[in-house]
Amino acid sequence: MALPEVGSLGFVNHAVTLLRNNRTLQNAGDVSCAQEFFVDPRHKTLEIPNSIQQVLNVWFGSKPERCYFNFRMFLVLQVLHSTEFIELITDKWPRATYDLDDTTIIDAAFGESEVRTQLDLGSSATQVAIIGRPEPDHQQGRFLQSWLVDVGQGGPWGGFYPDLWGGSPAVNVTNLLDGTTIEGPQGTNIFDLHSTGPIETVLRIRFSSASAEIPAGAYTVNALARSIENLPEIEARIRALGNDVLGALFASSSEVALGKTLFEQHFSIQYRLSGILLALVFKLEELRQAGQFVSEPVAIPAPIETTPPAESVLAGFLGGGDLNTTGFVTGQGGHAGDPAPEGFVTGQSSHTGTAPAGFVTGEDG
Repeated sequence: MALPEVGSLGFVNHAVTLLRNNRTLQNAGDVSCAQEFFVDPRHKTLEIPNSIQQVLNVWFGSKPERCYFNFRMFLVLQVLHSTEFIELITDKWPRATYDLDDTTIIDAAFGESEVRTQLDLGSSATQVAIIGRPEPDHQQGRFLQSWLVDVGQGGPWGGFYPDLWGGSPAVNVTNLLDGTTIEGPQGTNIFDLHSTGPIETVLRIRFSSASAEIPAGAYTVNALARSIENLPEIEARIRALGNDVLGALFASSSEVALGKTLFEQHFSIQYRLSGILLALVFKLEELRQAGQFVSEPVAIPAPIETTPPAESVLAGFLGGGDLNTTGFVTGQGGHAGDPAPEGFVTGQSSHTGTAPAGFVTGEDG
C-alpha cells in the first residue's frame, strides 16, 4: 500500500522522521532491542548545522547503535507527550503510529538487570567468568559492547606464576565495534575488555582451570548495558554546550521561541526538556522547508567510444559511508559445538559441551 502524499499533514511520524534524519544505525546482532519506530522513507536527509547536531547528539549519541537510538527515541517521545505543548506537533502532523502506553519491551530490555550472561563452557575444565558490569556510552550512543578474546598457543596456563608453569599463552582482546586490539599482559588470568569512546573499561574476563591449562581458542563476549542517565543529567549536558550552540538553536520561529521560553524559565524539568525538543523538531522542519538537503552524487554517464582506449581514463567510483555493523563474530573454535545460547553476554569455547542453565550476573566467582 502506497503512502499518502506528504501535503500539509506532513510525514508519517513526522517528528520521529525529522529527528532520525535517515541516520545509519549499527545493528545489535541478535540482542532484543526496544521497539522500532517507523521512519517515513520519503524524507530526504537534511544538512544539519553543527550546532544543531550537537544538541541531537546529547539525546541520541554521535554514532548510535540501534538499541540505544530506539530507547532514547522512546524517552524523547515520553518527554514531548508529558506536556500539553505536544499538540503543536500532533495538530500540525497528526499521522503517528507509535504507542507509548506499551512499555513492556523497554522494561524487559533495560529495566531489571544491568548485565545478563550465559556461558557455553564446553567439555574442558576451563572456567570463564565475567567480572563487573557494563555501562552505556552516552557520547557515541551505545548500550552494546562486543569483544573477541583470542587465546593463542603458548604452553600451560601460568596464571600468577608464569615462571613456575613455563609461561602463559598470548591473549589478545579485540573490541568488535571499533576494531581495536589490545595484547593482554603476561602473568595474569584476568584481562580487560576495553570500551569504545571516552568511558573507562568496567568489564574483565577471568580464566581459571583445574588443570592449570587453557586450550587455545576464541571466546566472544557481548554485553548490553541498561540506561543509567536520568533527565537532570541530560539537561546538564545540554546546558554545558554553551550559549553559542543554544542560541543557534533558539533563533527562529514562534514555536522555537516557545521552546526557548520553556527551557529557560519553566520550573519543571519535563517542560524544560520538552522546550528543547520542540525547538529541535521545528528547527529541523525549517531546514526541510528551506530545502537544505544533503547533496546527492551526480551520476556521470559513461562516454560513448568508437574505439577501445589505450588505457582506462575513468576506472570507476569508490563508494563510502558510515560503518553499519550487521552482526557480531561468534568466535567459535575449530570444533563443532552446541548452538550459542540466547543471552546478552555470551562466551563460547572451542570445544563441544552442554551450556549450563541460568544466567551468571557478572559476579567475581
